[in-house]
Amino acid sequence: MSLLQILQQQLDDKALGALQQQTGADSAQVQIAVQAALPMLLGALASNASQPEGAQGLWSALAKDHDGGLLDNLSGFLGSQSAPQQGQAILKHVLGARQPQAEQALAGVAGLDANKAGTMLAALAPMVMGMMGKLQDERKIGDQQQLQSMLQQERQQLRQQPQTGGLLNMLLDEDGDGQVGMDEVVRRGGGLLGKLFGKR
Repeated sequence: MSLLQILQQQLDDKALGALQQQTGADSAQVQIAVQAALPMLLGALASNASQPEGAQGLWSALAKDHDGGLLDNLSGFLGSQSAPQQGQAILKHVLGARQPQAEQALAGVAGLDANKAGTMLAALAPMVMGMMGKLQDERKIGDQQQLQSMLQQERQQLRQQPQTGGLLNMLLDEDGDGQVGMDEVVRRGGGLLGKLFGKR
């Protein structure tokens, strides 16, 4: 089972309802935003971890700060103020200076304003890190090379799926530099991303 599938399984109706309450979005917007945001976050993590120092930093952060405990009451966490607060710190590391562009891209996909899209990304980021930390323990991922390998396999799987492949090809490493290409998403993304995720 892919990391994306594992994450999607965690988001039951109660958790999606908490995201709706957190963001003020309607249920259709939340569904579309989640479908776009999770591959975006996983792909960005994989891109960052493609370099040894990035993989080491992620492995250390997971071991130290993300044990997956928040998954025991995910809806409660997603509806709390701590979710976007924790997530903002994660996004600064994962997306860096491209965070505003990522928020704009997600806003365009789901029909949200940029603030709501930012809240969505920030709320989901700790969930993604929590699941990664839980898997790091369960799968006995003992070093950054193993983590890097798992994430690169995930990115390849995502790119092969029609629902996410086009999105990730636009988001990740289009020019071969290993960087997250958010500018390209904003420039080209509106129509294509809307079609990918069923937005009419």
